[in-house]
Amino acid sequence: MYKPEPDTVPLVAVHVTDVFDVPVTVAVNCCVADVCKDAVAEIEKEIHILKSELVPEEELSLVRNYMMGSLLGSLENVLSHADKFKNLYFSGLGYDYYDRYTNVVKTITSEELIQLANKYLDLDKFYKVIVGKY
Repeated sequence: MYKPEPDTVPLVAVHVTDVFDVPVTVAVNCCVADVCKDAVAEIEKEIHILKSELVPEEELSLVRNYMMGSLLGSLENVLSHADKFKNLYFSGLGYDYYDRYTNVVKTITSEELIQLANKYLDLDKFYKVIVGKY
C-alpha cells in the first residue's frame, strides 16, 4: 500500500465542467506540505483573475495556437483518430464536437472568457481534494 512521505502532499485537484459539458480536473502536484497552501492560494488567485480581468490579445493568441497545435498533434495516426472517435462515442458528444471545439477556440473573445469564468469557476462549488498534510 502506498504511503506518502510525512511532509509531502501528492495532489491538489479541482473538478469542474467545461464549456462543452466535459468534466475537467485542475490538478497540482505539491511535493512539500509547506507549499501546498501557497499552491491552492495561487490557483484561487488565478481563477479570480480569469473572472475579473480581460485576457490580453497576445496571450489569447498564444493559447489559441497551443490548443489548436495540441489537437492536431493528438491526431498523428489512425489509432489516435480511433481514440478521438471512442471519446466522442462514450462521452455522448456529437460528431460535430471537434468542429465546434475548433470554432470556439478560434473565435472566443476575452469578454466571453470572463463570462464563462464567472459562470463555471465558482470556488464555493469546487471540490478540493488534498492528500497529505495541509
